[in-house]
Amino acid sequence: DIFTGDGIKLGIIGVINPQKGQKEAVEAIEILYQRGFLNIELDIIGDDGLWNGSREYAQNLKRYVAEKGLKCVNFIPAIEDSNELREKRNTYDINLICSNAEGLGRTTIESMLSGSLTIAANAGATPEIIKNNEHGILYESGNAEDLATKIEYAINYKAEMKKIAKGSQIYARNRFSIENYASQILSLYDRLQEKRDAYE
Repeated sequence: DIFTGDGIKLGIIGVINPQKGQKEAVEAIEILYQRGFLNIELDIIGDDGLWNGSREYAQNLKRYVAEKGLKCVNFIPAIEDSNELREKRNTYDINLICSNAEGLGRTTIESMLSGSLTIAANAGATPEIIKNNEHGILYESGNAEDLATKIEYAINYKAEMKKIAKGSQIYARNRFSIENYASQILSLYDRLQEKRDAYE
């Protein structure tokens, strides 16, 4: 059950690199601190960029957090075990998806399935997955100020956010289940076969 504790717990999960937008998330937390929201905590879960060429970005991000004194931002190494990762994701009130070029984001869908509120950048295919204020909250990609404002809105309207998160979970279970995917693929094959038969 989200938004029941004294503080607000947020998580952002994925490889630490510029495309995933961890810096944007950190800047949003910094803005919220300046606005007086001191009971928030952000976990950044992911590898440190060593294997994807983003080591410098990861190091600069950690340096930025230290210089700004953001003790509420925690860096957690990548969690390889899927069950352990799922359990960790379920501890957050809000999951952030800050990627500026997300395809059919598995992380986005997993966030929705967790029952946490998903706040995501309106970039890539994410707006095709999340209908704003229905399956989650969208913010302007690249705009930490807007992300901070959306997080603040979620904190101020917790009852509404709980309904959105629950509806999102049900929607994701129905829309993105393996059974549904298999059905859609079979339907596509059937349509292609019909077109082929029509040409023969």
